[in-house]
Order: sequence, then C-alpha cells, then structure tokens
Amino acid sequence: MKKIFWGLVVSVGILFSYYYQMPIMTANEVTIKAIEILQKPPEEWKFPYVELKDIPLENIQVQLTPQAGFLNKLVNKQQCELTIKYQDLEPTLALDAYTGKLIAIYGPVS
Repeated sequence: MKKIFWGLVVSVGILFSYYYQMPIMTANEVTIKAIEILQKPPEEWKFPYVELKDIPLENIQVQLTPQAGFLNKLVNKQQCELTIKYQDLEPTLALDAYTGKLIAIYGPVS
C-alpha cells in the first residue's frame, strides 16, 4: 500500500512539473497563428476581411500574460495577447501560449 501511495505522489509530482514548465510558442509563431485566424474568421464573428500583409511590425504587439482561473494559475498556464493596429481598428486576440488555440477576441473589431 505504501509503494502505491508513493508511486502516485511521484507521478503527480512529475505531471505537475511538466505542466508547470511546458514550452511556450515564440512571438513569431503566435503572430502567424493570429494572422491565420484573422484571415479566415468564423462566420459567427461577422468580422470583415482585412489584408494584413501591409501592416508594419510596429503595429503588432505581443504580450505574455497568465490565464485566469485558479487551476491555470496553479500550473502557471500562460496566454499570448496579440494586438494588431490597422486602419481604425485594434483587435486583440488571446491565444493559448502552448497550442495557439484561440481563447478570445476583444477590442474594436468592426
């Protein structure tokens, strides 16, 4: 019984340390993923198509921030917030820093 308990404790410790130190996407990978999302937005967003090739790098800002929620803070989950300034719009996309999955989009987008 003692061996099973210590085996579980070690396994949980290893899993916790893995989730705490997972590799994060680079700023370039996040930017590419965000541009892909903005180029092909879902229909329900009613987001206008915008050509993003002409946007200078000074108008793209990437920040790494902690995700909300107790469990996310416990295992140090991060999200990348990418803000793109173009025309009169300034949408901010929140992406999972590990997978690039879209969490939210906010700011003036239309």
